[in-house]
This record gives sequence, structure tokens and C-alpha cells, in this order.
Amino acid sequence: MGKHCVLVLLIAAVTAGAASGAPPESKPITEVLREPLPPEELSCSDGPSEIVVTGPTFRYAVDKATGAITALEAVREGERVAALTGPVELWLDDVRLADGAGITRVEATGKAQVVLAAEGALGGDVAYALRHTFYNDGVVVSEVKLKPNRDVSVRRGIGQRVGATGRFSQYLHKRRDTNGTDCLKGALPERGTSVELPTLTSCLEVFGHDAALAVFTDRGGTHRWPADAASAALEVKEVAGQDASVVLTQHVIRIAPGGDAYVLRAGEEFTFRVGLAVAPNRLPHRRWHDLRMFIWVGDGQHPYPSDEEIYASARLGFTLFQMHRLGNAGEPRPPAGELERVIQTVHD
Repeated sequence: MGKHCVLVLLIAAVTAGAASGAPPESKPITEVLREPLPPEELSCSDGPSEIVVTGPTFRYAVDKATGAITALEAVREGERVAALTGPVELWLDDVRLADGAGITRVEATGKAQVVLAAEGALGGDVAYALRHTFYNDGVVVSEVKLKPNRDVSVRRGIGQRVGATGRFSQYLHKRRDTNGTDCLKGALPERGTSVELPTLTSCLEVFGHDAALAVFTDRGGTHRWPADAASAALEVKEVAGQDASVVLTQHVIRIAPGGDAYVLRAGEEFTFRVGLAVAPNRLPHRRWHDLRMFIWVGDGQHPYPSDEEIYASARLGFTLFQMHRLGNAGEPRPPAGELERVIQTVHD
């Protein structure tokens, strides 16, 4: 996953809030840090017509008859700040997954992950299989397999469309053929207008101070005609106060009128992945007001701070020590033992 960061906590004195006019009570940070945090686990409810997956701040619903994701909402401090305005649309030309016929089952459940599997048919000619994997950080990854029982000519396309409303003010688009440093971003377009994105699409996100929603795929723009046809689009339907109603679209295959059809061969699987991510995805940290972060950014010559530099940040009142550029995950930079020294010093 590239570079990673390690968070370690500094020990410092913390003053607890006074209650009912009583004098403030001082607690050592070690005692504060041992106060239990609320669980951030997934739960799964299998009902007659839908399966509901609930996380710490979000809720997904899946239609058992088709496997389509029909609802998603995220809550911040008791208020809904992001939600779908309709089912997630997966389509093949004029046929939508929500119009198909199938069956969905719970394949696996756990505190950190829930897996649902669905099978069905689109229009009688194409069998489909879905595998949704829900994570407790608000992400769902959906593997889609299409298998026609005869050659099927795709004349318009295959893709994903998501309608949502929430406290969104900005957008960001990442293309899948670069490392992400050239993301296109900006303020949401005006009501009734859209942004067409002709590059190969990977992730399209809308966000604001209170919420975010992203769609993503691993095969955006696999086949396009013409070659520069937009593989993603963002449309703003309505803006009311802090909320914006938007439609996010990603094309796996897109064919403009007059273009040659893309043929799905009989008996051969066409596979791609799509997904959703939502924020807020975590509960507010109970101790956020006690944590002040110091960020260390090392380099090839000095990847680790000295003990004195760690002590200096503690004396300045920082209680969280964040380190960057330590190497690849599981492979800290040499010299051996330095990372362990830093962690021990910070904890001490």
C-alpha cells in the first residue's frame, strides 16, 4: 500500500473537565487512554425483503430479490449528513440490476466485515453474480460477474450510477492510469449542470466539511467509443442550504450512438468491481480534545527522530506523535531497531 504512518501516544498530564463547579481533576494520560472507547463494529440483519448492514455511523440496505444496494445513509452527531436518493444502478444497456430477478444470501458475518452473495438474471440472456463485501470503515466493494448464455451485443454500455444527497460542496476525480497526483477537483458545478470526465475513471468523490461519498471501479473506461468519450460524470440536481443532490456516474463500457457494439461472448464471464465509500465512517473520538498531534516527516538521511526531539515535542504539550516515510508496510527503514526505540521512547 506504499508509504504508511505510525501513530504512537505521548504521555502527558491531562486536565479533566470540571463538573458542577467542582475544581478540575487532573488525570495522567495513561489513565485517560485506558478509558474504553465505544465499539465500532458491523451488525447484519437478514429480513424478509432486505438485508441491512449497520456500522458505527452508517447503514446499508440490500434488496434480497436482486442484490442491489437500495439505501445508504451516514450520520454525524445524530443528524443525517449523506444518503442515497435511490438504489445504486448497475446497468447493461437498458437493463438495470434493480429490474433483474435473483436471490441474495448472507455469506459471512463478522465485527469488521460482512459478505453478501447474489445470483440472478438480467433480461433472460445474461446471468449475473454479485459479491458485496462491507467493511466497518464504511466501504463496500462489489464484484460483478456477467455471463451471457448467448452472444450479447452491448450497444450503449455497462456502468454504475449513484444518486445521493448530502452536505457536499466539492468534488474530486482520480483516474486509474496515474498515481493520483493529477486529480481533477473543484467546487461542485452549478445546479442543473454537470462535469464530464474523459479520462479513465477510478474514483469519483463529492465531499464537504461534514460528509463525503465516493464511487469507484477497477475497470473504468475498459472500452469506449469514441476513444475520448467521458468515462465518468458528475451532475448537480439541486442545492438547498448545506445539502446538494448529485448523480455520480462511472462507465466500464461506453459506446456513443453509431459506434460498434462490444460483444459479450456466450459462456464467458465479464468481471469488474465497483464500490462505495461514505464518511463520516467513525464515531467522534471521546478523547479528541486531549490529543494534540505532532507530525514527524523523515527522509532518507534522518528517517527517525532522536529521543531529545521526542522529549521536546512532549514538553510543548503534544500527546500524539505521528510519523511519516517509514518505508513500506511491514518493512520499516533501516537501521534495525530504530522504530522500536522511537515507539518505546514515545510511550515512556
